[in-house]
Amino acid sequence: MSDVRIGVQPGDGIVAHVGSGVLLVLPGGSEAMTDALLTVLSQTCGDSAAPGRTLSRRIAGHLVQADPDVVPPFAALAPSERGWAVILHGPVEVRIAWPSGEERLFGRDAATWVDRILDDAFDAITVGSDEAAAPEVDERLDLTAGIVPGSGLVLSRAGVPAVPGPSAPGTSAPAGRASPAAAVRSEVAEDAPTLLRPIPQPEPVAQPALLPSPPVPPAPTATPAPVATAEPAGPVDSEEDIPFESISLFDIDGSSARAPLPILGTDAAGEPESGEPEGTIVDGILCERGHFNHPFALYCSSCGVSTVHRTRTTVKGPRPTLGVVVTDDGTTYTLDADYIVGREPEREPSVQSGHVRLLKLQDPERSISRVHAEIRLLDWDVFIVDRGSANGTFVAARDEVSWKRLPAGKPEKVMPGTRVAFGRRVMTYDTHHQA
Repeated sequence: MSDVRIGVQPGDGIVAHVGSGVLLVLPGGSEAMTDALLTVLSQTCGDSAAPGRTLSRRIAGHLVQADPDVVPPFAALAPSERGWAVILHGPVEVRIAWPSGEERLFGRDAATWVDRILDDAFDAITVGSDEAAAPEVDERLDLTAGIVPGSGLVLSRAGVPAVPGPSAPGTSAPAGRASPAAAVRSEVAEDAPTLLRPIPQPEPVAQPALLPSPPVPPAPTATPAPVATAEPAGPVDSEEDIPFESISLFDIDGSSARAPLPILGTDAAGEPESGEPEGTIVDGILCERGHFNHPFALYCSSCGVSTVHRTRTTVKGPRPTLGVVVTDDGTTYTLDADYIVGREPEREPSVQSGHVRLLKLQDPERSISRVHAEIRLLDWDVFIVDRGSANGTFVAARDEVSWKRLPAGKPEKVMPGTRVAFGRRVMTYDTHHQA
């Protein structure tokens, strides 16, 4: 953050800068959810130099369990090991100014949220409401720490002026779109004072050409299904329980560096082996900016641009992450590989060989078998397979209140929003891929 400065546009929302993390919360939602976002920012970014991935995952854990009506429009940014992580939700726009042009992300384009890892070579990042003109800030000022009222922010490199959006300075929001207004807290946290210091005005430079902005689709709605407890109760295993070893999303320590997970098909130096493709190769389509997507995607899951009018010619490419599963205690698992689920999944030979990951669940009631079920990824689909567990594996689609028991050994395809019960533990599957 030594070469980055943060300018704030006054307004009715909240702009927070804690450690290496930045958060914009616009009016809307509940005060409790706003407080939760500020708490996650403070606990994650206070002492870590690269908390971006941890910040996004902790926020995602809150969003999965929250009623969408109580979540305010927001965007959070923080540096990570490979650039900058950004997560946004609702009518919020993030504009990234690159030396070669501009890219725009829209929170409205996802039924849940949008998250990305941005390359660190940007000139400026502008964050604000997608219903108003681009934020206009005084580049001589820098928010070094604290919480202030604001409706937008510009994160820019020292000595490089922010690239403005297509709206000229001083223009108002388009006709028919009123800026949101609501009561907002303006008090500043005592332990994080707001410091404003002048910065010399840089010499004007030639501004790069802007890419055309993508159309904004109608705002989708998503209604989370209440988490219910599986009804059946049959015989249980009699073996002694294994001490709980999984890590909760809310207890992750982002201050210490963690070695990356091994990638199948790489050598000891982490380079792909000759002749072996990197990742699972599937059929997909490319958006106009070259991002790889589901063959039937309506919008690009990376940049949000519409793919409706593009020729549906499929190409081969490495499959991206298919989403996440979030357990009832908030732990999040990324669906980029197959998993064995159970009380002692490390006993499974495929886990020991490294071909499948383990998903170990704490089970005080001893309702989960040692090797209970599998999560299998096939092309762009997610399947659940019961492994002959004593108490069974059950699924319930979004908005359904009844549970369906899966036959042992038969794969069951699950859709986003589906809840899966392993004994007395429940997890939810969700994804940002739109098809």
